[in-house]
Amino acid sequence: MIGLLLLACLAEEDFRVEADAAVCDWKADCYGEVYQDCVDDAAGSADPVDDDCAYVPRQAQQCLTGLEELACPEALEDPEEDFGFPSACDEVWDCGDDT
Repeated sequence: MIGLLLLACLAEEDFRVEADAAVCDWKADCYGEVYQDCVDDAAGSADPVDDDCAYVPRQAQQCLTGLEELACPEALEDPEEDFGFPSACDEVWDCGDDT
């Protein structure tokens, strides 16, 4: 139970670092990208989030879990094809867009 509470309290800064690491692990595994280069690039390119958007720790944790479980795409016919990128990652910040 305590572990679950700690996961729900994932700080925004920690989420950004852990998400970058998970994506870079995936890129290294699937595409042979150099992990450290990827992490360095990601750290220098963090886009600011609108101050009106609320960080949602539960969605951040679900995003991380999905990123860590992400499999390499196998011979995609369409480069735009969805291969399972976690939808929770789109909901880490609630910007009130209910349209």
